[in-house]
Amino acid sequence: MESKHKNVLIVALLAVVLVMAVGYAAFTQQLTINSTATIQESGEGGKKNWDVKFDTTKTNAYQVTKGTGGSTEPTANITFPSDTTATITANLNTPGDEVVYTFTVQNKGTINATLSQPKLAITNGTDTDENPDTMTYNNVIFEVSQLGSTTLNVDGTTTFTVTATFDPDATEVTSANNVAKITVTFTASQATA
Repeated sequence: MESKHKNVLIVALLAVVLVMAVGYAAFTQQLTINSTATIQESGEGGKKNWDVKFDTTKTNAYQVTKGTGGSTEPTANITFPSDTTATITANLNTPGDEVVYTFTVQNKGTINATLSQPKLAITNGTDTDENPDTMTYNNVIFEVSQLGSTTLNVDGTTTFTVTATFDPDATEVTSANNVAKITVTFTASQATA
């Protein structure tokens, strides 16, 4: 009988050691560390720490070019629904008409920033072009240039352009296929030291 109790005790101790080994292995492989960082709203002199955005004082920063044989000059409009998004509308009349929008991004904060390449999105249709820097809707071709600089230091600015062109090879010219609306956005992150 004593031998039977010893066997049960040995099995129980082995089970406890096995459970502890498995538990230790599981514990050492499940280590997760979570952290959150916050940028304070205001820095020195009441200046915002993070303040990277479009310079919205330049809402008429565009140039128009009339296509050959055109009698009506193209028109354009720029609005800024958010600090990092601009909506542009091109009203083009004749194949070859072109509007070049110049956007300025500014860093008025106290932290250097790194910018992403601006992205285009058609707001009233579907893009028919596969190049991420070019979008086509009906007869209007939009193209975004590269940023002047992807690093934006404190109090710095950089520019890029978006060109809207009425396809010079277009054969069908109606008011339905010469107006397009597009959004352009950029993202910014804290520059690494």
